[in-house]
Amino acid sequence: MKFPGSELEINIADFAARLLEVPETAGRARLTAQAILNHFPAATTIIYVLEQDDEGSFWSVRATLGESVEPDPTVPGEAGTLGTLFRDPRTSVFE
Repeated sequence: MKFPGSELEINIADFAARLLEVPETAGRARLTAQAILNHFPAATTIIYVLEQDDEGSFWSVRATLGESVEPDPTVPGEAGTLGTLFRDPRTSVFE
């Protein structure tokens, strides 16, 4: 399957099966990060999940792979590139 606006092709059934083998979010995040690095070996990959507390929504790091990775552990929900996804939740390709 190719994603809109991208040349990236991935076997969704295989990827989904691998994700379902792992019971926790952190493990699934690591699998996702590794899948990205398999296609883009020179990349640094950071996987965030959207969470919420009494103060509002925020993105929290679940996995990092690559060189010189020092991500912010949390990012406000509407900040930066992730904020774009928060405000307009649809498939997006950032190149």
